[in-house]
Amino acid sequence: IAEADAQYQKLSARAKKEVTNYTKLSSVKTALTTALKNEAKPVTSAITALPKLANLTLADKENVAAARAKYEALRPSAKQYLTTTKPNNLKKAEDKISELLVADAIAKINALPTVNALTLEDETTLTEAQAAFNALTANQQALVTNVETLTTVANQFAQLKADAELAAANALAANAVIALINLLPTVDTLTVEDEAALTDAQASFEALTADQQTLVTNAD
Repeated sequence: IAEADAQYQKLSARAKKEVTNYTKLSSVKTALTTALKNEAKPVTSAITALPKLANLTLADKENVAAARAKYEALRPSAKQYLTTTKPNNLKKAEDKISELLVADAIAKINALPTVNALTLEDETTLTEAQAAFNALTANQQALVTNVETLTTVANQFAQLKADAELAAANALAANAVIALINLLPTVDTLTVEDEAALTDAQASFEALTADQQTLVTNAD
């Protein structure tokens, strides 16, 4: 359509009079303009529906992203039918959401307990802070002023968790040996037939680490 119209406009006034079907081209141009305007309307509506910047919250994040997706999906010829301020409004909304995401990550990190007060019960709080930070872009992460706190707390939590898992494993191993020792007869009732059970209990005890052996309460 654009090519046909361009060729028509190059014609002289006399030549244009000889184009008997220009009205068809004109009608098609009008129909195309209407179609492009209609295509742009949902995008205009999506951007217009966004709250004012002062009222924008993270709850509006998906709506802002949806408006951007609709805008990007528009063909260039349709974008001209958006009001000139609409794309700017969308960019400002995106910038505001970015600021809110950074602020949210900073707030979640600030809510973490100190290293000395940290316990395994703080896992959810730590996970939420990490998720908020990891969801940011590299540029946004660079704006998080307390990221070192997050790293320090995360490292300490990993150590606490490793220590807890080791303690549980040690207790499990020690309890198994305690059970074997409890099955042994008393000194008064011991016979040679108990040699295998005694040997098994001794071997199991000796196979424990030094830390695990200290947990065996009936080793004596």
